[in-house]
Amino acid sequence: NYVGSMIPLAIHQLKKILRDLSSGSVKACGPFIVPRYLLNFQEAIGLILMWLLIIMFTQEPFLWCLSSGSMTVTLSCSDAQGHQDLYSYCAFLAMILFWAQLLDLAIFSMKILAYVLVWGNLVGDLSLFLLALVFVTVAFSCSIGSLYSHMPEQTVVGWIEDLTLMALRMFPAEHFEGIKEISLVVSVLMCTFGFTMTLFLANLLVVQL
Repeated sequence: NYVGSMIPLAIHQLKKILRDLSSGSVKACGPFIVPRYLLNFQEAIGLILMWLLIIMFTQEPFLWCLSSGSMTVTLSCSDAQGHQDLYSYCAFLAMILFWAQLLDLAIFSMKILAYVLVWGNLVGDLSLFLLALVFVTVAFSCSIGSLYSHMPEQTVVGWIEDLTLMALRMFPAEHFEGIKEISLVVSVLMCTFGFTMTLFLANLLVVQL
């Protein structure tokens, strides 16, 4: 895996970086200078995948067990225990990126290519919706949290959790009844949040899709 994937990928990425830097083909992204080849989705995935494979190689449980000098080499020796979590997370992400690179094969079928293009637009619209959801949730949470005298035991983080559950329609009705008995102002603000989410953001997402 490392010889067949990591080394060729590292050589390919190094050639691309040196070529763009030597020719001045770069793009300024804030304080950073990015080689223009990374503006390609597949090339950016390849760079991330390369680093994930490098991290996996440094955390490879088999190599740590092999370097321990034990006569029996396994994947769960004592020397490898502290490296298995990071290795597993990186392997999880790397496997997703390996499959994501297969999107290039969509060009061989117009139906699949059309589906991929629609899926890409859908992900963009969904990302905007989630960004708006986070913004509105944090805004209402901070606003309700500033009403400290009404519910002093509830923090802003707690309100973020409650409003997120409310946006997902998982907020318990009896909990809301309890809040309404404590503070009518807070309950009105929560209703306003629910109204905003249902009438504006949700409908806007439907229109975009």
